[in-house]
Amino acid sequence: MISFLNALGGVALILFGVRFLRKGLYKVVGHRLPVWVTRLTGGPFRSAFTGVIMGILTPSSTSNGLLAVHLVRDGLLAVNRAVVLLMGAYVGTTLLVHLVAADITHHVPIAVLFGVILFLGARSSTVRGGGQVILGISFVLMGVGTVGAIANELRGEQDLLEFVTLASRYPWLVAVLAAVMAAMLQSTTAVLAILIAIALQDHTLVTPVLVVASVVGVNVGISVIAVFAGWRDLNGRRFSIAAMILRTVVAVALLLAVRWSTTAVDVLPGATAQRIAIVHTTFNLIALLVSIPTAGGLMWIVRHVVRASRDQDSIAPQAIDDRWADDPRMAFAQTKREIGLAVRVTVSMLQDAWRSLERRDEALLRSVRERDDTVDQLERHVKAFLTRDLTNKLEPLEFRRRLLQLRFVGDLEAIADVIDKRICETAAKAARRGVRFSDSGWDELRAMFEAVIELLELAGAVFMEERRDLAHRLLTLKDEVRDQELRLRDQHYSRLQEGMKESFETTGLHLEILSQLKHIAHVASGVAYGILELAPESPAAP
Repeated sequence: MISFLNALGGVALILFGVRFLRKGLYKVVGHRLPVWVTRLTGGPFRSAFTGVIMGILTPSSTSNGLLAVHLVRDGLLAVNRAVVLLMGAYVGTTLLVHLVAADITHHVPIAVLFGVILFLGARSSTVRGGGQVILGISFVLMGVGTVGAIANELRGEQDLLEFVTLASRYPWLVAVLAAVMAAMLQSTTAVLAILIAIALQDHTLVTPVLVVASVVGVNVGISVIAVFAGWRDLNGRRFSIAAMILRTVVAVALLLAVRWSTTAVDVLPGATAQRIAIVHTTFNLIALLVSIPTAGGLMWIVRHVVRASRDQDSIAPQAIDDRWADDPRMAFAQTKREIGLAVRVTVSMLQDAWRSLERRDEALLRSVRERDDTVDQLERHVKAFLTRDLTNKLEPLEFRRRLLQLRFVGDLEAIADVIDKRICETAAKAARRGVRFSDSGWDELRAMFEAVIELLELAGAVFMEERRDLAHRLLTLKDEVRDQELRLRDQHYSRLQEGMKESFETTGLHLEILSQLKHIAHVASGVAYGILELAPESPAAP
């Protein structure tokens, strides 16, 4: 029993080390890595090389999978390039497994010493992150040593030998179990580290069949994490499914040719522990080489199989074509299309926020809050393109137009946040408390919502049409909404003085909603000033 608990402790130490390592790497390069990746990724071979470097810098299959999903979801990376990038990243992450297999656990105390000095003694977050990386690797190696010690105690146990013999007869079952473990632990390194720990003590317990089946299983299992992460977004779902299909095809091929695969393992150099790492790298290298010529065709198939629903397709960001990065007019036309979509989504959020408040519809309220993610995605999508991909020097008018688009899409994201975090939260409070507004209060809120929705729709028209007359009309409407908010606030105070119970119970909620609606109107109206600056002498910008 004690040995079993010690083994579990070793596994826990490996898992903790992997997580600790992941957090340390984020401190060192995490916030800069997406920018580097989007800048360096190009054709298939360049994407593959960038992926390998990314995997070496962040040796975490889970983190790399999630990063690739986010880049695809935000429109920063073409899906077929992302597949190659991720396959390359998986190759890079195998370097950590080679380090684990090197049997350097006797040097771990020295690494812990340096890691603690950096982690506890440094002021810089980056240096502290470096110390955390060293400590994370050390914890993994310590866990490997603990599991290996338990395996050494069990050496020669007849029941264990019979279990290994039985498992070697069913490689498909072993692969499935390894896949489940990798998905549950969210780490290929953790699962393979356990296998390596056993192999370092008694290589006879880890047969070539177990090596192939385990490596195949963990590499397929870790792909499930990306599928779950990208499922809600159409492009993310297509990307993650394509990546999983590609790795599954390689896995099935190796299992179907298990006799050839195990023969190849037998002739590999090094001990069994090193062979596990070599097979792991080989699997991912094969997947990378297969992905380079096939990613485009695979994505064509996946796009035809994984189709968007009508509603989903209507709000999904569309790819901004990098070919037009040197043609500002075409580039701005594409980004304007995406910002127009953000306007429609934001207007729908405000409309449904009122309906959910009026009907106490919590399901509709959740839908509104989910749409905030779409606006956030569109904002990142547009800003990334406008600040990165315009290669030619901009003329003064084009520069002002880019600034206008950056400001307006940022304003829309801020408005969506207000709807999500303030208005929806207020509506949720009203539903939880079971309070009801007075009839006059309902009428006032309805009028204010309708006025701000009209203003938001007009702001979208001003942006799309770039007309001075509409801009002046928007500014006039902003003043009307401001005056209306003051008038409705005074009317609410009058009802409080009259002693109306409903007004007293809802006063905080009522005034909060009025205040946030006025704020939305103020923020949305800012686009009018941008249009007036864009075309000061003509009724419509060119």
